[in-house]
Amino acid sequence: MKKRKAGRIINVISQGGLYAKPERGSYGTSKWGLTGFTRSMQAELKPFNISVVGLFPSALRSPMKHSIFSKAGNARDMSKGLDPSLVADAIVYICKLPDDVNITEFGIESLAY
Repeated sequence: MKKRKAGRIINVISQGGLYAKPERGSYGTSKWGLTGFTRSMQAELKPFNISVVGLFPSALRSPMKHSIFSKAGNARDMSKGLDPSLVADAIVYICKLPDDVNITEFGIESLAY
């Protein structure tokens, strides 16, 4: 990408990388670390015309998420979470942007969750 002076990197992080929540310190710390890494990459790669996007989806409607919370003793109803296909659609949208356009942060969430 540096040699071509073009490219786009999309880091899928989580809303947890933007907002702190009680009793989720470890999870939040890992996501905030990715947010910091993404912002560092943005600064380092901008001179090479490389776009670095932080994509921040909210809770996803997925069986994996439900089982993770259940195993931790914190079962949650994920049925109103964000459909993962919408996150995929957001990624496709970002990838179709012109090379000289950068979205630094892209948040997407379900209003029902």
